[in-house]
Amino acid sequence: MGVSPDLQKWSARYEREGYGCGAVFNLIVRWGTHPAAATELMTEARQEAVTRILYAYARAPRHFRDYRHFANSVTQAAANWLRDQRRRNRGVVGIFDNEFAALETDPREQVVRQAFERLVPTDQEIIGFGVLQGWTLDELADKFLPRDEASANARRLRVRRQLVAALTRLRIQYEELDR
Repeated sequence: MGVSPDLQKWSARYEREGYGCGAVFNLIVRWGTHPAAATELMTEARQEAVTRILYAYARAPRHFRDYRHFANSVTQAAANWLRDQRRRNRGVVGIFDNEFAALETDPREQVVRQAFERLVPTDQEIIGFGVLQGWTLDELADKFLPRDEASANARRLRVRRQLVAALTRLRIQYEELDR
């Protein structure tokens, strides 16, 4: 199967310019991967995505409006590939694998519980409501912030910062216990 000249040109440009590297790299690092390993995984994900896109659209370059549309599609394919790899590594079965999605038990669950118990009560509460119970930022703001004249967006931002800070403190506790 031959690849159209436009797709050949765009895929070479995508590799040469490094389009989407930052987005893919940040996704990997946000999951807790060390930057050195993230760079290698980012390269693998981008190469896999280019291959998949070229295979899927080899004879249909008109699917893409322009280079930017092509590059965004490849970057999204790289992110999707990474998510699939992460699910496989974590033991999550995809919903289209003819089985129910199920997690393998994490042997470090006790370490997470101990780290959580080391947090101050307000951190435990905001993580409990925001992460474990899935409250919205507006609900968290109503619970954890005083009523003031700030806009709804400003309140969401402040409570999100509190939640991120609490999660950072949880990660620090976890890393201390998981050595």
